[in-house]
Amino acid sequence: MIDRGFTGIKCAPFDDFTWQTADKDSYKYLERGVERFRAIRNAVGDDIQIRVDNHWRFNYDFSIEVANMLRELNPYWFEAPVSEKDGNEVYKVRQAIGMKVAGAEMQFNLGSLTTLFNNDALDIYMFDIKYIGGVTGMLKANEKVKLLGKKLSPHNMTGPVATVASLHVCAISDNLDSLEYHLIENPIIKQLSDIDLTLKDGKVSVPSKPGLGIDLNMDVIESNPYKPTVAFRANMLGA
Repeated sequence: MIDRGFTGIKCAPFDDFTWQTADKDSYKYLERGVERFRAIRNAVGDDIQIRVDNHWRFNYDFSIEVANMLRELNPYWFEAPVSEKDGNEVYKVRQAIGMKVAGAEMQFNLGSLTTLFNNDALDIYMFDIKYIGGVTGMLKANEKVKLLGKKLSPHNMTGPVATVASLHVCAISDNLDSLEYHLIENPIIKQLSDIDLTLKDGKVSVPSKPGLGIDLNMDVIESNPYKPTVAFRANMLGA
């Protein structure tokens, strides 16, 4: 990833763990997660930002414990530690751990964001353009984020259309932290459209053609039809 131009990466090392079913034997999963993070830190060095995504797997106490276990490894942010249904709970975690807390990827309108906004719950808001209402929805939500003095980092585990749409929002957002970009998870992603999203020094150019600036390769799309699949990470909790 680093040799492709990324200046930061993200990992989800604690997906083996769920606080609701935790027992004394479950601590091995926390320790395993920390060692995964440590291995990444050792591989990329101290100058690369490493974001840790917790997928809402902790409660307050486990959030504090895991944050303290990771502290010496300098995570860039601590993402989605607890359910976001109660913004005050997220706020309490944020205050206790003294790290930047990111989240809100699954929130779908301003109403669902109220508890996070009103409780000063997050440092970084990770709206997903597919859920928040497209370009207009993300721009509206980000106006409130800017008023709060917080940062934007769109969640973007997706294909080229949503990536480019998010990229346009990022280009006009003066509170941007970063844009998530899953370049290599899908082997055909570069074949799906006519755009080149190759990174240079951690940045990518915004398409300049009309509209989103992207044309899809329908031959590739039609030769790879949608196939229903069983949901993965079905045990992720309470976004």
